[in-house]
Amino acid sequence: MALDGSAIQYQTKQELVVSRLRDAILAEEFEPGQWLRLRDLAQTFGTSTMPIREALQILASEGLVIVSPHRGAQVAPLTAEELEELYMARLGLEGLAARLGAANVDDQALGQMRDLLLVMYAAVVAGDTATFLQHDMEFHTILYRLCGRPRLIQRMENLYKLCYRYMRRARVSFADTEYTRHFHTDLFGALETRDSVRAEQIVRQDLEVTVAYMRQHILTAPPTPQDGAVIFSMTAGHRAKG
Repeated sequence: MALDGSAIQYQTKQELVVSRLRDAILAEEFEPGQWLRLRDLAQTFGTSTMPIREALQILASEGLVIVSPHRGAQVAPLTAEELEELYMARLGLEGLAARLGAANVDDQALGQMRDLLLVMYAAVVAGDTATFLQHDMEFHTILYRLCGRPRLIQRMENLYKLCYRYMRRARVSFADTEYTRHFHTDLFGALETRDSVRAEQIVRQDLEVTVAYMRQHILTAPPTPQDGAVIFSMTAGHRAKG
């Protein structure tokens, strides 16, 4: 579901190839650093090499693929430098969105977030990372959507896509499930009291804790094959399992 209630529509075959290849990279069906061969991808996606070539250029502009002249394309590696850059950018943008959103939160939004909390808690207990990530971002999207800043939302969406591989590994590996529970409970409490300053502080603190954990543990962690891709767009639609 999109923020305006519309569904995601793919206009061309190329757009569909871009979406499917992006999802495969985010789900680490193609591992960081893996070379992407045009003919192999064309066979996989049932198309010619031209849409694949164009899709790789688009994903290169998003930072998910590296295209090297005379060598080809490969999945962008996960690095400590990129991790820190992405999360420091998210820290400022999402902190601002949380502060603005908390000032505008209404009872309907609180009810939706309360329901999502129950689903997220159950997913944490069950170890269902894909479900947790899906509803976690729906929770945050409800809040951030209330900030009333479309350009801010678009910038956060772009950063989220680049962060997804790191986030996925973090949520799989994050042993402190109580921290995850307390973070969402504290944030929801700040929203109930319309405490904008506290909401911003909680969001910023969570991102700082997450990036510190990932810097120590995630970059060398293996991917987990059981989780499917999760598609998400703050401006074009919520995520769904791929």
